[in-house]
Amino acid sequence: LVGTVKIIGARSTQIKTWDGVSIIVPNSRFLESEVINWSHSDATSAIRIPVGVAYGSDIKRVKLALLEAARNHREILVAPRPQVLFQEFGDSSLNFELRVWLKEPRAQFRIKSDLNYAIEKNFERYGITIPFPQRDLHLKSSDFKQLIQEISNSTEISDSEPSEKLPEVSEFTIDSDNDLDPLEDRLTYADIKTLVKEMRSSRGLSIQDRRYRLNIYPDCFVGSEAVNWLVQHHDYSREEAVELGQILVERGIIHHVLDQHTFKDSYLFYRFCEDEK
Repeated sequence: LVGTVKIIGARSTQIKTWDGVSIIVPNSRFLESEVINWSHSDATSAIRIPVGVAYGSDIKRVKLALLEAARNHREILVAPRPQVLFQEFGDSSLNFELRVWLKEPRAQFRIKSDLNYAIEKNFERYGITIPFPQRDLHLKSSDFKQLIQEISNSTEISDSEPSEKLPEVSEFTIDSDNDLDPLEDRLTYADIKTLVKEMRSSRGLSIQDRRYRLNIYPDCFVGSEAVNWLVQHHDYSREEAVELGQILVERGIIHHVLDQHTFKDSYLFYRFCEDEK
């Protein structure tokens, strides 16, 4: 049972499902079983979309196609960042999972549908195949060769080429291998170290004591100003700059001064961890 709580009474609770139906639920049921509250404390929730692709698929293209589908959807959060996990080697497919986060749990079914449409379109564009389940059948028979011969004799095989060929992977243009990898995979340890040194230099971010209401926060910089700096000095898009900021948070290089936020393009205070006193 999934829906929005409308009325909480002494003996029962009224829930309106996402189909628009009102259901009266005895309160005893909430005591007897677990209840998932998507809006308690923080409404941010994850969507997981399993996807299987054919063996032999270029897994870099698979990852790119899935991440593109997520990043092009305006309701998918930039932080936490969308993830693609290689789950397992299945019987008929390589199994991946696209994991994204959203702010409005009630939109999850619509967003999941949107992502499925986008994934199918991207797979077609990149020449990635979703396989049918298949099984190998091994026959042992003294008459097997004769059976094969009879089948061959009764089948008409055309030597003509099909009028229209399916596009090959090589027909799709990609500028470089870097376009296939997310930002985190393209940044080496040395790249991060150099960038942080530049951000902390005299030509870098404005790091200073900042006041908000009655509190003073020493040695801070503003998230939106850091995004502007990355865009101006390193030609990142604003989305990439936010992603890079979150990478620095996850690697323990910077953090929100109260540890209450991920990295955001807004007037929030962040501090380099080595500046902690």
